[in-house]
Formats: sequence, C-alpha cells, structure tokens
Amino acid sequence: MMRLLTVCLVMPVLACVNPAPSVQDAPSGFVEPGELPGDWTVRHRIVYVAGDRRGSLEAVMQVHCGEVLVIGLAPFGVPLFSIRQHAAAVEANGPKRWPLPPEVILLDVHRIFLYPVKPPSSGDGLHARRVGDVGVVERWLEGRLLERSIEREGRAPVRIRFDGGIASQFDLRPVTLSDEEYGYQLEVSPLDSSQGICEVTLSAPGGSRARALRAVGARPFERLASAMIHQR
Repeated sequence: MMRLLTVCLVMPVLACVNPAPSVQDAPSGFVEPGELPGDWTVRHRIVYVAGDRRGSLEAVMQVHCGEVLVIGLAPFGVPLFSIRQHAAAVEANGPKRWPLPPEVILLDVHRIFLYPVKPPSSGDGLHARRVGDVGVVERWLEGRLLERSIEREGRAPVRIRFDGGIASQFDLRPVTLSDEEYGYQLEVSPLDSSQGICEVTLSAPGGSRARALRAVGARPFERLASAMIHQR
C-alpha cells in the first residue's frame, strides 16, 4: 500500500501503476540496434514541465547488446515504469495513463543519449545530417556539440541544448529538451554512469561458426541498472 501511495503522490499525472505491459512498434528516429553503444548505463535526474505541471524523478537508462531499457524511479528507488526496446518492438510497463506515449519517451532518450556524436570535418557552425530517416541540424563550436534540432516536416522541431557542449556520446552534461508540439520541456542532469563492452563471439553446434552476442566486463542486463538504483 505504501509503495502504491508513493507512486501516486510522486507523479499524479501518471495515475497509478498498471502491471499489464503494452507492446508497440518503434517509431522512426530510433538508432539502429547495431549502432548502439555496446553496454552503457546512466542514472540521471529529470525535471519536467508540461503546461502548469512540474515535477521530477530519477531514471536509469541501460543499453546492452542492441537492447535499450529505461526505468523511472520514485523516491527511495521505487520503480514507476519501465520501457524496453528490442529491435523494432517497444514494451512498456507502468501507468494506466501516460503523459506521453512510451515510445515518445524512449525516442527522447535516443535523441539525447544515443544519437551518434560525430564532429564535422568542416569545422564550427551549423551542420545538417540524417539519423536513419530523421533530419538533424547541429551547432558545433570548437569541436563540441552545443545544440541539436530534430527536424520534422510541417511540425515544430525538437530542440536539445547541451550545457557547455559535448565532445563525444559519453561526455555527459546537463541537457534541456523542448518539444513545442507536445508542450513539454525536460531538464536532464546525469548523476553517474558505467560502461562495459558487448563483443561478438563465434560459436555454433557441430563446429561451425556463427555470430552471437555476449557482454564482457559488465554485469547481466538489468542487474547493473538495479545496482545503480540502490547506490543512493
């Protein structure tokens, strides 16, 4: 009862927890599984503003061998929701009424943390590129990415600002994301992170060799996320 009360008090906009998962196809704009970091976990604090509503929570993101897991946390580490992406499927466990579709929340995770950071060869200024079928415009200064704009035809862009700029995908800084279409803003502050390696091994019955994934130098998927939740 106390756990349920905590969930409902912390994020009333989310209503109460619904144990039944929903599975949907991933929308465009997700990074391809083969281009994701091998094994990476980040715990961060999120302040969100949507109209006259304002709140905060902590969340853990873990990428592991082509899968992405996001866990939202109430105070004392009580899980509020989880969103998992495997290939083109997105599975969500959590509130009966999401303030945003789970795939949109996951898409923002990709936009902030998982889009590749590639310094342009032409130097500072504005540079346009594509991530999959999504147009992206970035502003660079002295080898650091300051802003990223997700272009959407006929719709307002999603704007992301990296405080102080980042030089690589793993250069974690405070981030602000604004989405005018959905009417919300996120302020994301990384708290800690851990990296491992997901490498390719070759093994198959009968002595033939085939591709398989395994984690090296990292604990199994979700165990590390759980450990970070309790390191508080």
